[in-house]
Amino acid sequence: MTTEPSKTLGISSQIYDALIESKQSVTFYTMGIQPIKITGVIISKCGCEITLSQTGGRHMTIILEHSVMSLIIPNPILDRVQSPSS
Repeated sequence: MTTEPSKTLGISSQIYDALIESKQSVTFYTMGIQPIKITGVIISKCGCEITLSQTGGRHMTIILEHSVMSLIIPNPILDRVQSPSS
């Protein structure tokens, strides 16, 4: 039984995939610390790691652990996920 990234993040895989696809920045809330604003785009996902592309072409990998409380997901993404795509 493997833990999927979406389970680790506490969000549905639909929304998770939409986040990846839309290349939007997200905000992480972690326990006991101020929100971490990630100003880059998600370019890949693997396990609990999210790799972001930053301005200047640099890449940064964030290892998400259980201290991540929630993700702030931009509304357009939620709208797109909730509307039927068939």
